[in-house]
Amino acid sequence: MANEELKQANMERVIQTTVSYMQTIPIHNITREMIAHKTGLSVRSLQRYFGTLDNLMFIATKRYYQAFDECFSKEFYSRNIGDKSGLEQLRFIIESFSFLLHPDMPSILTLHQIEQYWCEPVSYT
Repeated sequence: MANEELKQANMERVIQTTVSYMQTIPIHNITREMIAHKTGLSVRSLQRYFGTLDNLMFIATKRYYQAFDECFSKEFYSRNIGDKSGLEQLRFIIESFSFLLHPDMPSILTLHQIEQYWCEPVSYT
């Protein structure tokens, strides 16, 4: 495998590992050391690939939102409701929101944690 291909494969593995951690532990508890250990890379490699942990978290956040959007859009836009009555449209919307709890759907709780990570100040004391 060429150097650039190896780098891209490693970066992808790091991003996937980060997203996996985002879904299983509180986001503020994720560290470069955890990610490096899980991927078999060094912390220095992570720094070379992504710079800061925030840069990596930004890329993983973007990836998570894309997965969420794809899953939700697939469900929501798969049906034509324009010709339905108001009650039928309301039923569809409620069913679509219940889809958020489907096991194959990215977790809305993780989305909430992501929002907290990026929007609320963190106390390091």
